[in-house]
Amino acid sequence: MPQLFEPGFGGITPRVRIRVAFRIGLVAVVFALAPTAHAQNRPYRLDHWTTDNGLPQNTVRSIAQTRDGYLWLTTFDGLARFDGVRFTVFDKSNTPAITNNRMTALYEDRDGTLWIGADEGELVAYHNGVFTSYATSERLRGVPIAFGLDLNDEMLIIAGPEAFYIRAGELIAAPSEYRNKNLILYRGPTGAQWTIDGSGVREVKDGRVMNYSLTFDWNESVISYMQVYEDRQGYLWVGDESSIYQMRDGQTTRYNERDGLPPRPMLRPQCEDNGGGVWFTGGCVVRFQDGRFTVYGNNIGLPTMPYYQLINDREGSIWVASLSGLYRLRSGLVTTYSTANGLPHNEVYPLLKARNGDIWIGTVDGLSLFRNGAVVKHPLNSLKVAVQALCEDAAGRIWIGTYGGLLRYENGKFQNFSVGGEVRDVKSDREGAVWVASALGLFKVDGDRIVAHYTTKDGLPSDDVKIIHQDRHSALWFGTYGGLAQLKDGK
Repeated sequence: MPQLFEPGFGGITPRVRIRVAFRIGLVAVVFALAPTAHAQNRPYRLDHWTTDNGLPQNTVRSIAQTRDGYLWLTTFDGLARFDGVRFTVFDKSNTPAITNNRMTALYEDRDGTLWIGADEGELVAYHNGVFTSYATSERLRGVPIAFGLDLNDEMLIIAGPEAFYIRAGELIAAPSEYRNKNLILYRGPTGAQWTIDGSGVREVKDGRVMNYSLTFDWNESVISYMQVYEDRQGYLWVGDESSIYQMRDGQTTRYNERDGLPPRPMLRPQCEDNGGGVWFTGGCVVRFQDGRFTVYGNNIGLPTMPYYQLINDREGSIWVASLSGLYRLRSGLVTTYSTANGLPHNEVYPLLKARNGDIWIGTVDGLSLFRNGAVVKHPLNSLKVAVQALCEDAAGRIWIGTYGGLLRYENGKFQNFSVGGEVRDVKSDREGAVWVASALGLFKVDGDRIVAHYTTKDGLPSDDVKIIHQDRHSALWFGTYGGLAQLKDGK
């Protein structure tokens, strides 16, 4: 039976959030501003859940995130659903479709069905809130269930040396190549098809064949434990009892204890995090990025023991299934940027995320960009002005409200608009006009001209306009020092 891509053992990068994000909303904001670069330098904070917190049993074998946002866990005493705060347990005492609490594997298929496998060949599906039991075949009975994908991305049910499809509720034997125990077949997310056996590795992609000559310690115990993973850059990762191998374009890099790995690691590549780091599990948890391995164990509170599976959620947390419960590794909650990192001043007011991904940062002494993980100085810094408002219009131009007026930045050049006084807020409406809140009233800019100026003479409660908002009905609202005003239809 070949080892295949096993979604139930960390092969799938989750696409949905879990509700725990609401508890750490500030973290999501910080990650949005500083998403990827230097992630390898951040410390990780460890959280741990056990039966004391509501897990039905501490041996967590597999983890999956379903598209509705929940985290699901298999244990040896039932299935647990986790919303980031509490666990809901499904077992044979409260769910008739479940006849064996010793569960081993999970996989969510294309139509959102969650498949659950148990250690005696039981197979259960969960869809739209309903559990359904599938009759146990004699060929499955007594064998732990796992899940995989064939080279056409169709789900396989793996039971010892056998592999099956489930079609119209019936088990159909998979082709013979999926039942060869001396062969590993894997289709990576880039479309590459990988074949691994005792002679080495073969890659087929876009009609090109690439061979990698490797000498694995190719014995039955290694093959049964081995897992492969292709990262976003197209590198294939695989490990044996002594080393980790990285392969792409016919080249192989071998890493072992001399490169920072623990001795005889037998590590399994599991997933890639938001910063491009590749994670492995074995008797510890290991991360690789930029040619460097970081081992997480007792140094952060993870005991030495088998770790079964590891997944990355959309917020960047790493979830680990283990013999002693569920662990979560969260990157450092706050990353601080200051003048030491290139900001013109430590007093920061407006922030703007542009459509190209740049973060514009306004300070009391100029403007900066956050790009590719670093603070980049902006030409406006030479003006030494206090930036109080930022806006991007439909054409991608950046509008800058300052203590002294209004600027527009486009293609490296500034244009000054004579609104006079201090600009507090700038907004681009759905029709493409730009509205400016200032200490001297409200201005409307269309194209390169100021086309309207509203003051108390036009009904504003005060000329000191603080903030602008356009609601879903396209009505414009203005907060002023003297009260709230609404403008409809541009009048």
